[in-house]
Amino acid sequence: DVNVLGTINVMRAAVKLKDKRLYPVHVVIASSNHVYGTHPMMSARTEESTLNQLDVYGASKQCQDVLSRALGMSAMIPTVALRHVNAYGPGGHPSHITTAACAAAIKGEPLTLRGDGTARKAYLYVSDVAEAYLVLAKHASDIGVIGRAFNCSPDGQPPSGLEWVETINAVAEQKGLKPQPPIVLPAGKGEQVGYHEHLNASALRKWTGWAPRVAVAEGIGRTISWLQAR
Repeated sequence: DVNVLGTINVMRAAVKLKDKRLYPVHVVIASSNHVYGTHPMMSARTEESTLNQLDVYGASKQCQDVLSRALGMSAMIPTVALRHVNAYGPGGHPSHITTAACAAAIKGEPLTLRGDGTARKAYLYVSDVAEAYLVLAKHASDIGVIGRAFNCSPDGQPPSGLEWVETINAVAEQKGLKPQPPIVLPAGKGEQVGYHEHLNASALRKWTGWAPRVAVAEGIGRTISWLQAR
């Protein structure tokens, strides 16, 4: 209802605004790295990689991504999709690994990983994700950009869940906290075992000039400070 029908409603509203000629209309769709499905290998997915997500959420994001751009082309409305990786920072959901690990570090408690800690995922600070949406909206009608989907991700191999929590704990120690090592479940237990999310964002950089601005340590530090101030 939200991802598919909600997107159709947004596109219908965009058509109405365009027909009324109130102002130029561009649409940027919040897609997801989930459209590519499980990554059995650690090669980074490009925008030309096969979309093979078979869980319901990922399938709905895939429908949203492709359908919105098709409707945009049909109505001659510049429409683009941003397939970004995991966002973190102040305001993050308490169940997400970054927020949960930062909260555990503040309390001096160990975080139990959802899986064996080997799944690799990329993380972007929330303001870098927001800036990607803004810059893509600015370039949505450019030749080479209009009607396309773009990956949004930091460079380099993404960290494993265990490595990410260890990085968070290292930042927490620098802030005077006493974090505990995470609890790692046996292989095959819990969620997200062997699931990798690795995107190549070179096309977004090429066509818009976007690049992450917030270093990992700075982003994690801001997240911990936000939680401490709550």
